[in-house]
Amino acid sequence: MLEDLARYGEGRLYRISLRRVGPDPRKALRARARLTAGEVDELREKLARLGAASGSGPWALSILRLIEAQPSVRAPDLARQVGMETLRFKDRVRQLKEPASSQKQPQEIACPPHAGHRSMSHPGT
Repeated sequence: MLEDLARYGEGRLYRISLRRVGPDPRKALRARARLTAGEVDELREKLARLGAASGSGPWALSILRLIEAQPSVRAPDLARQVGMETLRFKDRVRQLKEPASSQKQPQEIACPPHAGHRSMSHPGT
């Protein structure tokens, strides 16, 4: 590894370590085959809010259907199919994955500098 890094010349090297904060709540949701009527209503409201906030109208359901029809197709290829830039498409998919609440668990990022250890928390992405 040091040989690989040597080709970049002088500079600083940072080590970043990540750790899991807790279980992914999406795993439990995937295990359930059916949603309650209340959960379906919440999802419909969220999809409507996403469309209204976008300024370009409803988009969420069409992206979900596209992914459902082609689950193993890469995001850039799906984006091209709907005439969207890849980054915009990925941003919309991220919005669909976010929990209904705006609260996110903080993630711990450890960035040990040369003289000691420092860690900082920031909102997860």
